[in-house]
Amino acid sequence: MNFKALFPPLPGVTATGAALFLEPIMGSGERLCVGLAAVLADNTYRVAPVLRRETARCLVGEKADSLLGLMQVGLDSLDSHLERGENLASWTPPMQGLTLGPLAQGHVEDLPMMLRAMARNHAFLATLAAFDATEQGEPSSDDEAEADIEWLKRVRHAVQTRRPALDGHFGRRIKLRNVRGETRIDYFGSRLAAQLCRLTPGASISRHVRTAKSKLWDLEALRDIGTDGVFRPASYELLIYRPRDDDPSYSERQIARLHDALSELEAAGDRQQLRVRPVQTVNDAASRIIEAEAA
Repeated sequence: MNFKALFPPLPGVTATGAALFLEPIMGSGERLCVGLAAVLADNTYRVAPVLRRETARCLVGEKADSLLGLMQVGLDSLDSHLERGENLASWTPPMQGLTLGPLAQGHVEDLPMMLRAMARNHAFLATLAAFDATEQGEPSSDDEAEADIEWLKRVRHAVQTRRPALDGHFGRRIKLRNVRGETRIDYFGSRLAAQLCRLTPGASISRHVRTAKSKLWDLEALRDIGTDGVFRPASYELLIYRPRDDDPSYSERQIARLHDALSELEAAGDRQQLRVRPVQTVNDAASRIIEAEAA
């Protein structure tokens, strides 16, 4: 009997992966999985964080930035190592407290599949929320509002670092012509008016969509009604953060829902003749603002 015929064929892509561990207290022996790396046979690779800012703040409070900074040192070093075409096993940690776990090999369909498999096997914190069969309880509105504010602060800081003169255009309150009250515009420059928001998978994604649509309406009003002044920017855009498709913190089902929500927002933007521009990092958003103002 051909026993192989009884089993489905293995996926055709061979991958090697490893987890990145951080020892928060030097010499304690306690390790936390903070990142993942996966490499395909053709040297295509991906390095991804596991520890998210919200989780880090729950763990260590005000020391979250320090913890995330140490994680990023390891991720950046791994990324540079693999970008040079080096073998994953030959990576040398740039500092004490960072270590690479045992290498694992498997047959997968693509890099995201390998990253998710590694997360399930090594990353307790990622597994808590990202790979459950059902959605977790919805985060509180206070937590979401704080995360939105933090995202805007980080983009503003990135722009201010590269173009200090643009800092004054953030957090503007605009008086629309013949409209009571003021409208808050996250960025109102000489050539670009932009609202910034986030779209992350999970139980709060519907709230993110509502917030994004509200910001689109504000942009539409700003463009069509105008301000008490004569000045109008040339471009009106919604810069919306979205995680990468291969982010191991989210399941395939959550990423699929993210795509649906993003398509819904892009369709809404098209109807209002407004640009919905997805960004995946703080630097992506900052670069778009700087580029628009330099045009």
